[in-house]
Amino acid sequence: DFLKARLFDPLGMSDTGFPAPANGAARMTDLWTVRNGSPLIVERGATSASLRPPAAQSGSAGLVSSLRDYGRFGDLLAC
Repeated sequence: DFLKARLFDPLGMSDTGFPAPANGAARMTDLWTVRNGSPLIVERGATSASLRPPAAQSGSAGLVSSLRDYGRFGDLLAC
């Protein structure tokens, strides 16, 4: 609630939160890694664990954001 009120709302970061909104599943990207020189999907965006509430609240993990919102946050840091 604190981050939403003091950071996300003032910056217009409407696609950022804990967890990702269920209606955002179609917009989630797949999580990729590289193993033995080949790309490998680690987690599908549409079934991402980020779409489910965490087992325990944590201020340092689980925040999900769109590229647009992340750019807004980056602009803040650049000021």
